Amino acid sequence: MAKLSSAFLAFCVVTLSCVFLSCTSHLTEDPADNDQIADLDLDLEDEESESTPGDIDEIEPEPDAIDEEPELEPEPEPEPEPEPEPEEEEAEYEEAPQISPYSKLSNQLPSYPIDLANPGAIRVFIEVSGEDLPVWDINIPLWIVHPFRGELSIVLESPSGRKVTLFEPSSDGASNILEMLTVTGFRGDRTTGTWTLTVTDTLQDDAGQLVWWTLLFVDPPEFETDPSLNAWPIEIPDNDSYGVTDVVQVEQSGTLNKVCVFVAIRHRFPGDLHIVLTSPDGDSAVLKERNDLNSLGLFETYILDDFKGNERQGTWALTVSDRRTGDWGYWDGWNLTFDCAD
Repeated sequence: MAKLSSAFLAFCVVTLSCVFLSCTSHLTEDPADNDQIADLDLDLEDEESESTPGDIDEIEPEPDAIDEEPELEPEPEPEPEPEPEPEEEEAEYEEAPQISPYSKLSNQLPSYPIDLANPGAIRVFIEVSGEDLPVWDINIPLWIVHPFRGELSIVLESPSGRKVTLFEPSSDGASNILEMLTVTGFRGDRTTGTWTLTVTDTLQDDAGQLVWWTLLFVDPPEFETDPSLNAWPIEIPDNDSYGVTDVVQVEQSGTLNKVCVFVAIRHRFPGDLHIVLTSPDGDSAVLKERNDLNSLGLFETYILDDFKGNERQGTWALTVSDRRTGDWGYWDGWNLTFDCAD
């Protein structure tokens, strides 16, 4: 029994000695071996992470985006404030001359010349249209060819029926009437309507003709206008190639066939005159060239084919010029009609 206890005790001592030596050897191992063991452990962990199913790969941010601040756009430089423009001085303009409404009245004229009764009376009508204005004075260019004007009686009647005698029979033995009459007897009457001229030849055997007449309404004193605008009669400058021009505005459109132009001019030698009509398109036609015509005036209707196919609407201009020195005259008016008969 004592031998068995001694053997057991010896076994225990040997066993404890071996355990002690084994622990000591682990504590004194080379550090490099420890590094290898650590590297092996890391490799094992990497293999486990790659082989683990269901794991979600983490997306690493791109290198450029890591800790990179966004670039800021440079602030625009403030625009310089515009310099204030210098104040312009107000220009002084002359007021445009006022155009008289009396110049816009339209007279529908008959065809001339008209034979006088021998003896007897003729009645000739002018229809005035446009704005109905009060009458002040009326200028009447009148041209009658007759060997003894003392035989004539001439009366003008307004649309209201008022009558004024322009000529009475007399012992005047002169021939013809070529005058600008100023009539004051219709003041307070109205402009628009039918005006009637009655010419009576009181004696037989001497024939005559009414060549031209028209009505030119004078502006009242309280209506100031530029006398150079549509103021009839117009004086024709002597020996001036530019002459004088009057215009007519045609509102109605249409294609032209024939154009008829009636011109009334008192002139001591109408052969000096040169007359040109210009259409809205700028085309021109010569109505009369300078010649040797010698009479008391020019009261003529010109029929033109020059503007056939053109547009009638627009501004038409008639220019009258005196191309030779020594004689003078007055332009009393003109009339423009379209598609007239020969």
